Amino acid sequence: MPATLDAFVQELNGELGPETVAADGATLARYGETTLPGGPRKPSCVVYPASTADVQRVVRAAIRHRVPLYPVSTGNNIGLGSRAPVKEGYAVLDLGRRMNRIVDIDEVLGIAVLEPGVSFQMLHDELVRRGDKLMVSATSGPPHGGIIGNALDKGGGYGPYFDHFGMLCGMEVVLGNGDVLRTGDGSLDCDTLLNFHTSKYSFGPILDGLFAQSNFGIVTRAGVWLMPRPPHEESFHFLFPDDDDLAQIIDLVRPLKMSNFVPTLFRIANDVYAASGEAKNPEYAPGGKEGISNAGRRALREQARLGAWQVSGAFYGPNAQAVAPQVERMKAHFGASGKATFVSHAEAIKNPPLKTAADAMSGARPGSRAATKGPQ
Repeated sequence: MPATLDAFVQELNGELGPETVAADGATLARYGETTLPGGPRKPSCVVYPASTADVQRVVRAAIRHRVPLYPVSTGNNIGLGSRAPVKEGYAVLDLGRRMNRIVDIDEVLGIAVLEPGVSFQMLHDELVRRGDKLMVSATSGPPHGGIIGNALDKGGGYGPYFDHFGMLCGMEVVLGNGDVLRTGDGSLDCDTLLNFHTSKYSFGPILDGLFAQSNFGIVTRAGVWLMPRPPHEESFHFLFPDDDDLAQIIDLVRPLKMSNFVPTLFRIANDVYAASGEAKNPEYAPGGKEGISNAGRRALREQARLGAWQVSGAFYGPNAQAVAPQVERMKAHFGASGKATFVSHAEAIKNPPLKTAADAMSGARPGSRAATKGPQ
């Protein structure tokens, strides 16, 4: 271990305890694994802070010993490399292992205050435990992915609160010199920060965007807005038969989102993507690089009861009768194309790939009450 790194590790072990830093071979190999081309990128060590104050100490020690840091939340951004640092030899700052507290949930205002290690599954389970009155916006990533990390990487969901970064309000950030900055009303010098997590636009300039996909600071806590769960949730789905239908699908979807008639994000998935969570490509051989054949795709579609494209969205209201006219408008709008096959919510939840889309719109994990209930 280089002298500067050894001094960094020794300082943190002395200040924060021996459980704070890991540098054994198995840990470094695990954190160096990556889903990107180019092979593994092993870190020099892994640091596990337990609080914002710990992160401050780590940053200041890193400055003194010139050790580059690479922070992660839960390290489950599978498409962008998981937990591996951007360069080999960086110290990974794992915020998820010990900073995984749900600090507060305000059920009146619909706000959760979270540390970076809180996953979608953790918050969902806590909301269910409290009576399922609020819903977290689900994502296509794994349920053990971090909510704050996903939002800072501009991850998206599917329900009305699909803009995950837009649903953050009030961040606590450790800057590159070790100082703490709180955005919005969190920067006010007072004992009670009533609007810290409720208003983005009250006090001072809006700095939040500086910390999305950047290295200007390490977010150690943030408020997340949650949607009140409506009495009735109903998804709708349309299947299109041909690959070339995508251009027409975009034209059909555009006016619905520009007018915000459909409150959710549209989930547009091809057959391979939609079926991949439930089916296995019989043509795949381990280590092979050949894509699925056209015949294989057709067989997959028939088996999964899908089209070349699936378009999904949802409506919310007090009951099924209130939502029915909106669903009928969707049937007429997409039906005018002459290509779309309508699949109702009741039918979709019996088809695993479409049920996944319906679940995403309800902010519910598969198998939960909210995911499986149909029109009421």
